Amino acid sequence: MPRGGARKGAGRKPKLDSKVRPEFTAEQLKELVMSEYIVSVTRKSVTYTEAFKVLYWTRYKDGVDVSDIFRDAGISPEIMGRERMRDLYWLIKNQKQQESQIQIKAKEKPQIPEVANKPKYSKFSLSEDDISKMFHKVAYLTQEVEFIKKIISMETGEKSK
Repeated sequence: MPRGGARKGAGRKPKLDSKVRPEFTAEQLKELVMSEYIVSVTRKSVTYTEAFKVLYWTRYKDGVDVSDIFRDAGISPEIMGRERMRDLYWLIKNQKQQESQIQIKAKEKPQIPEVANKPKYSKFSLSEDDISKMFHKVAYLTQEVEFIKKIISMETGEKSK
């Protein structure tokens, strides 16, 4: 039986209606790299500057169409594609939510959680003498178990470990 490699049929096939982003061509990459609002571009993804994200967010909140925002910034909406342009909204929205959660947590003072129905005393509180006795008992029982293992191994003819 052969080893390694992927099994036939192991990968999921993409759904027919799934929105697969096309890869950028070399000409499109050159055009995108020239934009002042783009930090880096790969064949599949684009990283925008913080200035563009702020511009995008404010204009989007004012009701400007996504393609107009990109066009006014000098980025071709036809190259980017509708889905990539709309995904920027979700990216910025998630960043804003995370920032607000961090700010809220920073304002809150850490509090020690209260334990419900906490008894005033514990029946399991042990003195030093009790702990010492338990320690010796565990050590004695461990020796007994090892002794029993040796007896069993001698009877079955195995070597002891």
